Amino acid sequence: MKLRILGCSGGISAQAATTCFLLDNTTLIDAGTGLASLELSEMMVIEDIFLTHTHLDHIAMLPLLLDNLLGRRASPVRIHASQHSINMLKRHIFNWEIWPDFSVLPSTGSGLIEYHPFECGQTKNLTQGGMITALPAMHSVPAQGYLIDSGKACLAYTGDTASNAELWPLLNAASVSLRHLIIEAAFENSAAELAREAGHLCPDVLKSELLNLKQDCSVWATHLKPTDADLIKYQLDSTSSNHSIDILSAGDILEF
Repeated sequence: MKLRILGCSGGISAQAATTCFLLDNTTLIDAGTGLASLELSEMMVIEDIFLTHTHLDHIAMLPLLLDNLLGRRASPVRIHASQHSINMLKRHIFNWEIWPDFSVLPSTGSGLIEYHPFECGQTKNLTQGGMITALPAMHSVPAQGYLIDSGKACLAYTGDTASNAELWPLLNAASVSLRHLIIEAAFENSAAELAREAGHLCPDVLKSELLNLKQDCSVWATHLKPTDADLIKYQLDSTSSNHSIDILSAGDILEF
């Protein structure tokens, strides 16, 4: 499998786009502003969208993507998310006030989107093969990460999370080897208390969390705030860790 990084920043700038990953051309993980880097032809073949939560930096381009797809698909796009996230989308986004309700457009019973509840601990088969499992996350709103199993290796994405003791036993017990871990580092170290309250990590806490990881895998830091990105990178590099940490960038392709 191949995971193409469309966006992975904790904010926006001319050089930064928020979280959106493309799995094997037809599946999106989150729908932040990185989604806008896709060509129209690439958008047209999206079949499944897995959301970690409904903060705007992770769903910003979802309404606009669906607007592009309306009337151009024979089958609905499947949105997989927790029931809480689905409720938030229905109540606050696809409510005819902010954006049309694409679950009943172009017609009731034949909507552009289908909602598929997907709760922490559940596993689904992917249409392109392999499986995806929803992982626990500790954020300021109900959220989850994902473990993607290609059958040969796994990739884990924490989503937005603070320290999370529930995560590590699940990763260490993965049925096939963990090849990649994408883990957030949103704040710099002096903002550690703010990071904790907001449900995020800073470099020192991230490194402490990695002490719980027993798998030998590539570790990728994501979701860096663009205003502090250089400092966060320096802090990730300046003290030792039991795992080497690379910075995830838009355009990266992770194979597993």
